[in-house]
Amino acid sequence: MFRTMENFDFQGKRVLIRVDINSPVKDGKLDGFTKIRAATETLNELSKKNAKVVAISHQGKKGEEDFISLKQHARKLSEFMLKDVQFVEDVVGESAVEKINSLKDSEILLLENVRFVEGEAKERTAEEHAQGELVTKLAPLFDVFINDAFPSCHRSHASIVGFTKVLPSLTGRLLEREVNFLELVTKDPERPMALMFGGAKTIETLAVIKNMIERADKVIVYGVLGHLFLVARGFELGEPTMQYLEKEGHLDNLEETKRLVVAFDDKIETPIDFAITSESGRLEINTLPTDEMIKDIGSKTIEKYSEILDGMKTVIVKGPAGVYEEKDFENGTKELFKKASEVKFSMIGGGHTTDSLEDFGIDAGKFTHVSLSGGAFIEYLAGKKLPGIEALKIPYEDSANT
Repeated sequence: MFRTMENFDFQGKRVLIRVDINSPVKDGKLDGFTKIRAATETLNELSKKNAKVVAISHQGKKGEEDFISLKQHARKLSEFMLKDVQFVEDVVGESAVEKINSLKDSEILLLENVRFVEGEAKERTAEEHAQGELVTKLAPLFDVFINDAFPSCHRSHASIVGFTKVLPSLTGRLLEREVNFLELVTKDPERPMALMFGGAKTIETLAVIKNMIERADKVIVYGVLGHLFLVARGFELGEPTMQYLEKEGHLDNLEETKRLVVAFDDKIETPIDFAITSESGRLEINTLPTDEMIKDIGSKTIEKYSEILDGMKTVIVKGPAGVYEEKDFENGTKELFKKASEVKFSMIGGGHTTDSLEDFGIDAGKFTHVSLSGGAFIEYLAGKKLPGIEALKIPYEDSANT
């Protein structure tokens, strides 16, 4: 489908690699390192193959708290790789060009936050981005481009698609692995298969369910998504929860949810008990409606869903079961994630989903695959074409002649 790093001679080559080390930020400091640690795999391989490696990445969104420099990221990369990762506070200017030109074989350089460049985050075609400042300034300095930033591949941004029009382009190890596993579960999953979805991104997750439900044997829902399915089945949840669903726009997706319930009622599993706040903390209830906000699934639902997972050979997991950030309401998410990791083939994805594994002390290695992505993971499962992937499918030699 596209060229990988296999059988490519990187000796002495100047390699531009788009990584995704966009990380949580709190009070101006990095507050999570999952993506940074993961990026070291491909960077290490390139360094060992004596390439001159230049990495680019974004961090945050303009105007938001997490829109910061990548200086801290470079220090963390050096720490994880036990190797000096150079950094320059520039992307396309003289300082960056000088640093790039002075690199020796096996050395690694991280450029500044690529979103500091005007036009990087614009949604444009690969051809349009190839004419922009980022690509026209950097591309002539390199022999090959590698995209290893699957979590950003649902964006048609300059650093994701632009270089594929002007440089030989390869997939990095992380991106290659993500696509291979997603291809497997969307085209030829081992049955029986369960989709186990929660969280608050209802419209995106409904698109995945709609695309994959005929290949699934069970659809297990919880969290805000589970609340929406309960409403679709005629349950009255109680004023606080219903007000939240309405305020956040989730009820806009109610008709689509009802259609799925009518068409696939026997496949869809909804919660049978719940956890709310009481004076003593967590209180489990099995009747609705409730005058308190529903914050988690109850122990009977955990038991019910665990029994279903016992009969599955494949499970895809996305999203928490409740307000897991609060200790009293982490149980549903924690127990079901543990159970899912025991299934023969288990894939888990979504930004908050994967971050919570470490919080719960769950060994990510017990899952067959842990996706680093949220949006790209969901859009791929929903059957959408990802601009970053599509751009890699046309070899540079072909694209240059079109």
